[in-house]
Amino acid sequence: MMEKGNEHINKNYATESDTILVLGNAGAGKTTFVQFMAGDNEKLISKEIDSDTAEYLIEDGNKIGTSATESNTLYPEQVLQNSKTSFSDTPGFSDTRSPTYEIITSYVLKKYLKDIKTVKIVLLVTYNSVQLGVYKDDFINLLKNLNSFLKNIEHFKNSIVLVATKVPNLYKATNINTTLISSENIIKSIAKYLYEVERSLKEKLSKTLDINEHQFIKNAITVLNTLQETDDKENYKRINIFRRPSKPGVLNDLPVLQTNKVSIQKTIFNNIFYTAISQDDIGYTLSSTAKNHLDCLLRYVNNRIRDISSEIFKIIINHYKTEINNYTDIYKLLSDLKRNQIRLQTLKSDLENTHCWIDYISYLNNFLSNENITLKDNLNFEINDIYSYVNKMELFSDTSVVLSPVMWAAKMTPVINYIKDSVLWYDVLRKIFVYLSSYKVQELKLKLYNETVYENNQEKESLYKILLSNSEFLSDKYINEYFRTVSLTDKKITELEDVISLTMKLSLNITCDSDGELTITGVFVKVTEINTEALIKHYCGRKTLQVIVIRAVNTVFIDGDFDASVFNGVDMIIMAPKWEVIGARKINLDGNPGQHHIELPINSYTSDEQNGANGLPGNPGKNGGNFLGIGIDFINGLALSVTANGGTGGEGQDGGNGKNGREGKSASEFIGNIISEINTDLLEPLPDTQDWYIFNNSTYSCYYYEWNSGAEYIETALSDALLIVSNDHSESLDDNQWEKHTVLSSHLLKDISQKYCSSRLRIYTCTGEDGSNGGNGGNGGSGGIGGNPGKILINELGDPSKIHTESNYGSNGNPGRGGVGGNKGKTGTSVSCYKIKVHNHEYGSSSKIYWRCTEDALHERKVFVNGLAGLSNYTIDGILRPDSLRKFNYFSTVIDYFIELKKYINNRFLSHSTSKFESLILNKKTELFHDDVWMSMMMNNLQFSNKIK
Repeated sequence: MMEKGNEHINKNYATESDTILVLGNAGAGKTTFVQFMAGDNEKLISKEIDSDTAEYLIEDGNKIGTSATESNTLYPEQVLQNSKTSFSDTPGFSDTRSPTYEIITSYVLKKYLKDIKTVKIVLLVTYNSVQLGVYKDDFINLLKNLNSFLKNIEHFKNSIVLVATKVPNLYKATNINTTLISSENIIKSIAKYLYEVERSLKEKLSKTLDINEHQFIKNAITVLNTLQETDDKENYKRINIFRRPSKPGVLNDLPVLQTNKVSIQKTIFNNIFYTAISQDDIGYTLSSTAKNHLDCLLRYVNNRIRDISSEIFKIIINHYKTEINNYTDIYKLLSDLKRNQIRLQTLKSDLENTHCWIDYISYLNNFLSNENITLKDNLNFEINDIYSYVNKMELFSDTSVVLSPVMWAAKMTPVINYIKDSVLWYDVLRKIFVYLSSYKVQELKLKLYNETVYENNQEKESLYKILLSNSEFLSDKYINEYFRTVSLTDKKITELEDVISLTMKLSLNITCDSDGELTITGVFVKVTEINTEALIKHYCGRKTLQVIVIRAVNTVFIDGDFDASVFNGVDMIIMAPKWEVIGARKINLDGNPGQHHIELPINSYTSDEQNGANGLPGNPGKNGGNFLGIGIDFINGLALSVTANGGTGGEGQDGGNGKNGREGKSASEFIGNIISEINTDLLEPLPDTQDWYIFNNSTYSCYYYEWNSGAEYIETALSDALLIVSNDHSESLDDNQWEKHTVLSSHLLKDISQKYCSSRLRIYTCTGEDGSNGGNGGNGGSGGIGGNPGKILINELGDPSKIHTESNYGSNGNPGRGGVGGNKGKTGTSVSCYKIKVHNHEYGSSSKIYWRCTEDALHERKVFVNGLAGLSNYTIDGILRPDSLRKFNYFSTVIDYFIELKKYINNRFLSHSTSKFESLILNKKTELFHDDVWMSMMMNNLQFSNKIK
């Protein structure tokens, strides 16, 4: 009906003219009055109501009814007086046909006046309502309706007139004649009535406490006071009457009514002024019945809004449930849940504090839009309907009195509770993951969780029940408190078991390829599980370990050392988002020292078989292993030391000892056994014929000296002989040798001087074989060159790791010692024999020959020397260099690791770190692999990115 009214106004009204607005209660005759004042009076006809009643009414087709309390006018009717002026017939105040009619007419009237520029107001009231002593509530109701209709009475007071309608033609009878009571007298009686009403209201004004009532009385007094205004002839300027016909016929033919019309025109057009009017000046006039009707409708709408709100909030809950199930990152989930919790609290506060449905639904729509939540069409249609209903009802009354946003927003409680519980649960779940990921739990997981026991458990108890029954599980008070106070749903149990399974199952993927590359992959990797010779032997067999790759999806726990005895020179790669160092730890990839040479035998000689052989140079030290580490978070990194020093060079080989000089043979070896035969304490006679034979069977140098003289000269001869020998070999005689000759000389002299008187002395001397010089010692080899240091590259994608690194060249090895020079060879011992032929005068002239031989060194002819010692660190040729560092194409290793990370891309507990790790590596790939050892950036960057994707 409102929409029809809008269409009627848009089609039928001219809004440019000055408008005379006719207002009045239903039944006051507004339609008839407008037609009478501005219409065609040829079409207005006076007809008797019933025959012989002398009561007439004015008819104009279907516009005029017979009811005194109902108006036929549903929408305002505009009748043009001329091109500049129009009369507007308005729906009657307090139309009793129905609350709906009353509401509709009030609404359409205001819509009609929206485009009107200036107005004069004609208040119509039935004459019966303004007579003293007659029922006056009708007039008071008119004032109340006017008070509701005009929001500012003071603004319009100079534009209001009062016309009493249905004034009967009363006559006053006298003895002479009967005369019609004049309009002036009737107007005066009406003015007197107005005065009495004003007086009564003024008395009431001082007693009223109600603010609205007080304001109404003040406005009513203003109107009453204005209507009683008179001109200088004491005629009332703003009061007039509209008489009833007194006989039948066309109104144009009734002089009394035509005269009445002129009088009313004068009052309207001459005595008041047009006043500008705006939409804000106009209010609505509704009866208590209509207001109750609106109140009832508002309560229905209020409850429906509550129910719609409940439906919307259920949709929001379901939306969040779906979203939660789709989250692949627990940290993002918690962040968004906390954000939603704040937004929901803010929304609830906004909804509770709003004053109208429009704002309420606006807040809701904004929230739904931000959350990408779409409502079903039927719900949207109903919301739009309610929006329209409330929007129109707000035109008539203060809807905030009935509409209750607090009641509607209360339906948000399940949503808020659901999000609150979700925040609490996923925070607990995150803490459980962090707790189970800690080293203290990972260290105990063999004890806490045994997969075989679980799989063989016939009752198939849940993982969480098994672990919750263990006193060492979940020492965290916050988590324990949660489990004591909250019952777990099936969904929560499943999610909890997923966390436990992820963190507690014992699973490492270990492989060793044909090149000796050992790869260990797992969600959590503990060094103590993998740094054993037994593990390497099990997986690599006889292959030499070249590279060890550790790939942890979440955390690598460095809880043990990598000992150089096992991992010397091995290249190592550790990739993990999180590194945690337990205690003070060392990764020792130092190279081995150069291999020792086998010592040369003492009698190892050069080709001349005399000098000792030169020692070989020391072997070079082995290179340190290369180390590549990539991580984001490094916990206790300061306690980790990574060393990749080159090995010490091997010791140079000692030079061989020089060969000892050849020993000369003693003269006794080639003069037979003469010494053994004649070397007695006393001289023994021998045949004289043997002497030269004895000394003539050798090529050795043998010679003799001879003296012939008497016994008295023998001492002198012997001394001379000794002197000759000493002169020949004095450089080789020492004190001991001189002593021997002295003893011999003394012995001979004593013996001969006692027994013989004459003699012949021969001294035979045969020198020993010459010895030789000792050989020189061989030179010692130079010390081996130290090994190259391995390259250590730690890519810190987050905070600094603070890991201590050490990568130095190995020191050179000790040089080999020079060989000892050979001892000089000794010359063979000489043999000296003394032959004395004597004549014994006591027994005639017979003679005897006596011999005495002895070995001595008096007769050495040449002195030999010891060999020279070899030089130390003397190698010139054949020095070996350390091997070049191995180079690796890291590209395939990164790709394999990224493939492993992709397996957990939808795991809400691991995707955060794995995605971050992947993203940081991709963003920093140019920086990460610039080293000449790690050659992945030889690959095209685009190819690298595409492969990873």
